[in-house]
Amino acid sequence: DSNSAPGISSDYECGSLSWYPDKFQAEGVFNGYLVVGEKAAAADNLAMTDIAASMWYTNDNGELEQIKVIDAVKLDSEIADIGAQNLIVIGSPCVNTVTASLLGNPADCTDGFSPGKARLIMLQNKETENLALIVAGYSADDTQMAGKFVAYQWKEIQKIGGCEVEIL
Repeated sequence: DSNSAPGISSDYECGSLSWYPDKFQAEGVFNGYLVVGEKAAAADNLAMTDIAASMWYTNDNGELEQIKVIDAVKLDSEIADIGAQNLIVIGSPCVNTVTASLLGNPADCTDGFSPGKARLIMLQNKETENLALIVAGYSADDTQMAGKFVAYQWKEIQKIGGCEVEIL
């Protein structure tokens, strides 16, 4: 499929990191799921917690307001249809089957990941237009670093644009 970057599921195309977190909320409520791998390390859960606790948007009065995250945490095994909703997916293809699926189920689950580094990848489903933000590192520590970046540097993420950034 010519609209897909290499290593991305053919159901998805590049989105824009500038959409985070605005397109993950409706009227101040998170409109998707935070997905962590059933077999992931505890550090992936910590990354997810950092992200969930630190999502902000600009309300109609131009004020920063925290996005409410209500009953929005799922294990990868609980997601039946990846494109059916917005997702923030934590962890590499090695520990999260949703990440693996979004990245085209690479034969080597570390493909595209390097020790000491993490990746943020914003994808958009071609059919439903739902988003998937992948927050993943080579190791659990790298994923946790990426989670902190998303949680505390989200204004920097918005400036990046494009669909992917590597975090060192």
